[in-house]
Amino acid sequence: MRFPTNFRAAALLRQQSSLSGKLWLWLTPLLLLAVCLFCFRPRATEPIFLSADSTTSEFIDSIGINVHLSFHDSPYANLPLITQELAALGVHHVRDGANLSSDGLDPLQAVAWLRLRSQGIRVNAMVDPRYAVKTVTAGSLQALVSAGGGAAESIEGPNELDVSGLADWPAVDRAYQRSLWEARQSLGLSQHDVSLVGPAMAFAADGERLGDISAYADFGNLHPYPGGLPPSAIFPRPGTQQDFLSKSLAQASVMYGSLPIYVTESGWHNCFGDQKEIPATSLEAAARYVPRLFLENFNHGIRRTYLYELMAWRADAAGTNHEYHWGLLEYDGTEKPAFRALKNLIALVSGPEVQVKAPTQTSAADANFGYQLEASSSLSLVHHTALRAADGSLVLLLWQEVSSFSIPEQRNVDVPSRTVRVRLYRAAPWVRLFDVAIGVQPIRQWSAVSTVEIEVPDHVVMVRVSPH
Repeated sequence: MRFPTNFRAAALLRQQSSLSGKLWLWLTPLLLLAVCLFCFRPRATEPIFLSADSTTSEFIDSIGINVHLSFHDSPYANLPLITQELAALGVHHVRDGANLSSDGLDPLQAVAWLRLRSQGIRVNAMVDPRYAVKTVTAGSLQALVSAGGGAAESIEGPNELDVSGLADWPAVDRAYQRSLWEARQSLGLSQHDVSLVGPAMAFAADGERLGDISAYADFGNLHPYPGGLPPSAIFPRPGTQQDFLSKSLAQASVMYGSLPIYVTESGWHNCFGDQKEIPATSLEAAARYVPRLFLENFNHGIRRTYLYELMAWRADAAGTNHEYHWGLLEYDGTEKPAFRALKNLIALVSGPEVQVKAPTQTSAADANFGYQLEASSSLSLVHHTALRAADGSLVLLLWQEVSSFSIPEQRNVDVPSRTVRVRLYRAAPWVRLFDVAIGVQPIRQWSAVSTVEIEVPDHVVMVRVSPH
């Protein structure tokens, strides 16, 4: 049959359309694949720069130290020396056992608290049913809050009742802490007026017997002594089996839930003639550990750490009782290397005083000092803390978190420095390097640089990146 020309043309068009459709059917997936490959092609990895989320003032506020201002037959009775050394050290918080009677705070202790208050130093007052404050009433709490011109910023519950020998210590601990809370309520006071710190255990695992007392405290409490080991020994270590030290924070949560934590005792003693309970640490190693302790604890969210303690309170020339060898000062007032290292750390982090109109107007974030740390090998043992200063500076504190003292061999460990490259998001007018073991003057400085290489030892060094 013959078809009209227009019919044949239509048929041919349909045939061509059919072929075109099949072609597009095959080409469409290929075109989509090409588009995807173009859009999602691998690109050069953008460098990730870190920033400082905490301030220098927040870190300084986390530093405290234990004193015994009611020990009137000890060097703590030398108030001019104590206030002089605390001022030189630069701390703003001390922990002291309150010697309270029906007549009020021990008069000599009250004078000491008043002197501290005049120097801008506040007191965490520890009370305990075994000592002066047998029971807590609204009157006794008011006496504590008023003593020393309002020196007490916090009241702490009983000290290590788990090793007191009291058969019913958990019940005693709970009742005492609850009485503190109720006394504060009855006075119409709040945490803003005076905060309440819960009791600490000698062994954090005993917190399971005490149970949850978070309803009667503003801050939890731990006494995690590293036992001659580095400061980080009290925190969980990835890839290693956890021991009684590294479980401390988890065990504290049994008592305090999600409350922020104070460490009201921690430190190292230097008595090699008495290591039955806790291994000794050399003076040199303690000088490396003490600044690291405050930084490690701060990095792990510990709100405040009180080092034990300021001064040795008994003479022990024979070195047979470790209780008399915890101090940053010897019995005769001599400053140990750890005192000087901590003093330098506080002075360096505090930095020069500056006038700032509004804290939000000058920060490291505004100055855009993001940073990276690089090394030829793993940085897992190089720990650091990044802080922003009021003048806009970025403050980087770095150290190797390793053992500086061998307990089995009873000797200092010679730890080689690690070369670390600090890379900045943009060039800084000035970068200065300080060493807390040496002093408060820079040991090296650079101008108009965005990358510097430094040697990081097993003690703290500080890099200050200045906007001017």
